[in-house]
Amino acid sequence: MGDAAAVIDRYLSDGDIRSQRITDHDWAVQLKGEKKLSITVLIAERERTVAFESFFIRRPAENHAEVYRMLLRANTTIYGVRFSLDDIGDVYLTGRFPLDAITEEELDRILGAILETSDSMFMPAIEIGFASYLARDLAWRAAQGAPEGAARATIAPR
Repeated sequence: MGDAAAVIDRYLSDGDIRSQRITDHDWAVQLKGEKKLSITVLIAERERTVAFESFFIRRPAENHAEVYRMLLRANTTIYGVRFSLDDIGDVYLTGRFPLDAITEEELDRILGAILETSDSMFMPAIEIGFASYLARDLAWRAAQGAPEGAARATIAPR
């Protein structure tokens, strides 16, 4: 186990952060947001770097260009991580850092950036990329007599 792994273990343990050691060099960390309630971050120690990856949203059902444009613009202001896409268009927050850059303070900044970005960008991305679904869901809830605020709080996929 390298120095970065020891730092990661100590940070997660001392911070009482919900996490699981998957392998000697991989961790799954569970963060809690307010808008995006569950934010899983995979941390992977490699030969020269530590990689961070967090699933953000599935491929938008509509308005792809608008969603991707919003996320690309956000990339210019996020600390240490960036939005990226997989082969089918699902969106992730990803980052790579040199092994020797991994300190408890840096982990706090990186995980904080992932938490803050996921939480603040989640509903805007959902509202643009799944607008038709949201409109149908709100109409159905209104027909059922559900208060508008209650519908809004429950429409985000988890």
